[in-house]
Amino acid sequence: MAKLSSSLRTSRYWLPLLLLIGVLILVAAMAGAPVAATEDGATPTVEPTPSGEPIPLHTPSVTPILSATALSEPSPVETPDRTPTQASGSAAGSPVCTISWDGGAGNSSWSSPLNWNTDALPGATDDVCLDIAANPTVTLSGTISINSLHSQEALTLSGANLSIAAASEVTGTFTLSSGTLGGTGTLTVTGTLNWTGGTMSGTGTTSVASGGVLTISGGSG
Repeated sequence: MAKLSSSLRTSRYWLPLLLLIGVLILVAAMAGAPVAATEDGATPTVEPTPSGEPIPLHTPSVTPILSATALSEPSPVETPDRTPTQASGSAAGSPVCTISWDGGAGNSSWSSPLNWNTDALPGATDDVCLDIAANPTVTLSGTISINSLHSQEALTLSGANLSIAAASEVTGTFTLSSGTLGGTGTLTVTGTLNWTGGTMSGTGTTSVASGGVLTISGGSG
């Protein structure tokens, strides 16, 4: 009876120890087991194999959502010609102006800087526009070189040397009384051209549009 009691007391200490060792072994085995992925998005579970071999992790294939597309070169953008043209005596489009007459000086002299919206005289690269409600007759004098001229007002060359580089037009009355009209640009007059004196020179041309009037009483060309 004493031996049985001693054995029971001994097993009371060893059984918990053995149980703890078994739990530790089981936890270690579960920690080393891989997680099996599921196709439907459910919470994965640990599935150890009886042999203790790792379970292969199943990775679902991923189908690309975006497919590559070929990029094409942009088509060139066509821009309209900026040079005003004449058709049947009318301008085909509005001119591009870099400087405009505003008559701020209170006189009709081309050579007064305050008559221009920039308060400076037009230069060789300027596209000059004259179109105001007062309808003045602007007088040109001195040496003037501009890129182009677009005038709704009457102009008079009196002792001026005017050189025009690009296509231009005058819809009012254009009078050449003295001086020189030259340059490489074409001047089209849709109103009245009065040539009473002075010279036309250069490689450009001067033309009167259909419906315009040409009066020649002097000058040379």
